[in-house]
Amino acid sequence: MRKMTFFEQGEEYYAEGNYDEALVYFKKALNDNIDIQDTLNYMGRCLTELKEYNAAIEVYDRAIRLFPTWERLYFNKGYVYLQLGNTEDALIFCKRAVMINSNSEDALYYLALCYQKKEEYKKAIEYYQKSLALNTNQEEAHINLGLIFHEMGNNQEALDEFQWALLIDPSSTNAMYNKALVLKHMEKKEEAIIDFKKILISEPEDYDVRLQIAKIYLEENQFELTAYYLDSILNFDPNNTVALYFKGKLLERQGNYEASIKLLEHASSLDPIDIDILLLLAQIYSLIHLKEKERACYIRILKIDPENIIAKNKLR
Repeated sequence: MRKMTFFEQGEEYYAEGNYDEALVYFKKALNDNIDIQDTLNYMGRCLTELKEYNAAIEVYDRAIRLFPTWERLYFNKGYVYLQLGNTEDALIFCKRAVMINSNSEDALYYLALCYQKKEEYKKAIEYYQKSLALNTNQEEAHINLGLIFHEMGNNQEALDEFQWALLIDPSSTNAMYNKALVLKHMEKKEEAIIDFKKILISEPEDYDVRLQIAKIYLEENQFELTAYYLDSILNFDPNNTVALYFKGKLLERQGNYEASIKLLEHASSLDPIDIDILLLLAQIYSLIHLKEKERACYIRILKIDPENIIAKNKLR
């Protein structure tokens, strides 16, 4: 049986997501001058996954000097800049990648991603669609298009893109989650709950999904179901301030002000700069005529956000 090369072992570890080990074997492959072009690219990808961004840039610079006409090196370097929050340099390198090979679906995808990060949505749509014209089976491209359409208020087009992504990968919780959020935004709450619950089948401990379901039930005044989903979060994470906030809101809606205040004060002690918690506390103090405590909440809010309109108006 043929022994695997260092490069092949590196590829295997990379596919498993074991980037530390993959990097070790790609370095060995590089020392043996095996598959230098692909090896350097893989090394850059490993370093990127390991968040060693400056080292990744150095590897890509070396690779580009040796192989200046391979577009993959440019958009991978551009992606590193995106991870660093440097969208301008990311855009420069992704544009170069497309100039080198305008028929590279990946180069077009990463250029679109740059424009998406810059909130230049028309250009992002243009390049995502060009990438998808070359290969429509790109789950992430469809999801990103869906996010852009939703941001632009085109909810039906957003749903279409998320559905495309789910046709490619029916188990994509990312596509399912964003589809459910759009359905909720469109007031199709029953459909949204169905999709959120599908996610819980494969990811039962996804607290954010449980929270989204609880928020819908609260909006619909289904208090028992709201409590069930909030308690399912708090049983695992008693200090989850978002769940505590909505549990406090639920208790306030039910008229149980004392219990609501107790929860919200605890939540505020955990996250003293959460303005939403303080606003709800102030509202409840007002309902039960605890004016000094209400005022104290608004004063705290203005220390956090001196321009908060609600607090400024209440203290006039």
